[in-house]
Amino acid sequence: MGKAGRPSKYQPDYPQKLIDHFKKGLTFSSFAATINVALFTLERWVKKYPAFRAAKEDFERPYLELFYLKAGHAIMMGQVRTLHRETPMLNGRGVIMRDAKGEIMYQREYTQAKTNAAVWIFTMKNILGWHDQRNITLKGDNNSPSLMIDMGRLTTIEIENRYNELMNKALPDKPL
Repeated sequence: MGKAGRPSKYQPDYPQKLIDHFKKGLTFSSFAATINVALFTLERWVKKYPAFRAAKEDFERPYLELFYLKAGHAIMMGQVRTLHRETPMLNGRGVIMRDAKGEIMYQREYTQAKTNAAVWIFTMKNILGWHDQRNITLKGDNNSPSLMIDMGRLTTIEIENRYNELMNKALPDKPL
């Protein structure tokens, strides 16, 4: 006898839809809202459906990073615009114009968006996990332990002294 319960909402085209979602710079969790399922459901699908797992694992980070790198470039180049005003287009007799679908046609005016690199940097930190590198980890061969230097607010001389101290501990037969 099979398992009872509600049938899965999973559809075979979801892996491609997820990839397309990532291409727009959207996140895995926002895909759940897009298809009206809980994030927990998506996480179960990652475990259950290999194609869905591959779509997430292979495309999430690269497409999000590409999208936001392009956004950062656009900010840097002053190419980000925002809609300033939208007014219906009028024909010669003053009647509102409509397109082939019957939708109102608009004249749109844009202005440069009020954004800066700090907005982009915080986005990269929050969405893609970028962070300021504050520690340096030194790794030797398989027999020697890793050493870490906490950069904190050290000066260049303090960093060099700390590095030499750690290297002398790690390699006492080769003093610096």
